Formats: sequence, structure tokens, C-alpha cells
Amino acid sequence: MHRRRDRLHHAQAVAVRLAAIALALAAVGVVRADVQKIGKDGTVHRIDVQPFAVGQTVGTVLVHTRQWASGGHDATNVPGTDDVAIDRDPALEVDPNTGNLLLVWSRNDGSGFSLYFSKYDGTSWSPPRRLVRSTSDVSDPQIRFNATGTVLHVVWSQQDGSGANSFYRLTFDATTYAAVYGPERLPTDDTGTDSTPMTSNRYFCGFQSGRVSGDSGRLFLWGVRDEPVPITCHQTFLLPPCARAAAQMDVEWLAGKLTLWMYDGAGRLYYSVRLDAGWTPVRVVEVTSLTSASDARLLLNDLNARGSQ
Repeated sequence: MHRRRDRLHHAQAVAVRLAAIALALAAVGVVRADVQKIGKDGTVHRIDVQPFAVGQTVGTVLVHTRQWASGGHDATNVPGTDDVAIDRDPALEVDPNTGNLLLVWSRNDGSGFSLYFSKYDGTSWSPPRRLVRSTSDVSDPQIRFNATGTVLHVVWSQQDGSGANSFYRLTFDATTYAAVYGPERLPTDDTGTDSTPMTSNRYFCGFQSGRVSGDSGRLFLWGVRDEPVPITCHQTFLLPPCARAAAQMDVEWLAGKLTLWMYDGAGRLYYSVRLDAGWTPVRVVEVTSLTSASDARLLLNDLNARGSQ
């Protein structure tokens, strides 16, 4: 009887901890589109954060799902994340030179969140490697190659001494993954923007920076020119209230046009396109509630290709 009661208490304790982890993950914020990428062979790769329990201790695990172009799928844990540490904020990218997958994420093994990196060569993931360790938590990383595929930019946010979030950038050689520039703190003021990078896909990243400005609807966009050294363009973008509840968002080049898009997961897709005269007003496309973010993104790609603004 006692053993049965102990097992019951154990199961209840694990369930409570799993629920707490789920709530914590739900509170992380907007999910960017870079948790899902299409490989050169047409395979769709996705990284999910899921609760992971060892006894009564609960952490999270990163799960890699592959969906093949020919049909079927499988899912495996990313090695090194299947423990009681908290792994979150995954960001995925495809190496344009090799087709390998590159993954960065925030990991807390008890000493705060640091930035970790792993590479998938088509068969297995490399052991996790710590890229950035800070005196404050590192979160919300993004990973992007430059236009020529020679360098890799990793950007993240962390709190400064006042409790406000700041953004940092570190650039790596795309072949050796050795750091070649940074880390550098990115500007987040409203002093304007350098429009030159808008004409090439070296302008490629976006962040939700409401925690910097105090406005949950403010985004911070940034770009790089003359890599790897100077950051030369940045811009703030204020979202209309109707788009601020979007569950997924990204800033990327779609059909040759820099596009900011937000999807609420319930049938409303918001977007703005950068033209010579600036950003278009935020528009909304009504789709079905069953439409995935990937399908919505393809719709925007088609709209841009047709010149529909």
C-alpha cells in the first residue's frame, strides 16, 4: 500500500513539474520560423522543445523531426539535450555550402542560460558545443549565413545590469566555425536606418524587442554589410495592435523581397514588404485555421512573386 502511494505521489510530482515546464515554455514568447528548414534533398527538418523527466526531476529535450519528400517521418532527440537541463529557443539553419543543418539554442545546466551549437551531417548531430557564456542569461538566438555563404552570424539577447534586454552579434567562419568578429552589442535606438543593405539579402534578421523599448509591439530589424566587421543598418518597426498576438513571425527574403510576416495560427497572416519607398502598411490575409505557418509562408512567397502588394 505504501509503495503504491509513493508511486502515486511520485507520478503526481512529475506531472506537476511537467506542467510547470510546459507553462514556462509557453511563456517564452513568439516562436520564430527558424525552427523548421527544408534541406537540399527536400527533407523538412523541425526542432521542437519538449519536457523530459528523469525520476522526479524535469528538464527539456530538443527533438529533431525529419519529414521526407517521399513521405514518412521520424523523430529523435538531439544528443546532449536529453537530460534534466533546460534547453530552449532553438534556431535552425541550412549550410548553403554543405547542406548540413546548424542548430543554436539556449541551455541552462544550473549556472544560467548559455548559447550552444551543434551540427547535423545528415546522419548524426555533433556533441553540443558552448559558443557563448555570459554573466547574464543568453536567450532568443538567431543564426544566419551571409549572402556568399562565407561567414555565419549568430545573434542573441541578454539582460544588462538594469534588467533590460540587449542584443549581441558574433560572427564565425563558415568552414571552421572559428570566431572572426565580435561579440558586438547591437544598437537599438531610433536614429534611423542605412537603406543600402535593403537591396541585398545581407539584410536578413529580425527580433521582437519589446523588452528593450517597453512596447510589446516594437520589433528591431538589423543587417550586416561588408562582413564580418561593421553592423551598418538597423531599424525599429512598430506593429499594429491587431498583429501583436501572432504566434510565429520572421523577417526574411521571399521571392526577392524583404518581408516581415506574422501568423497567429488561427487563420490570420499579417505581412509588410520593404520597397524603395519604405515598408508597406501591414496587411492581413485570411486563411483557414488549419493552415500551417509553412503554408502561410509559401503563400506570401507566391504573393511577392506575383507582385501583389
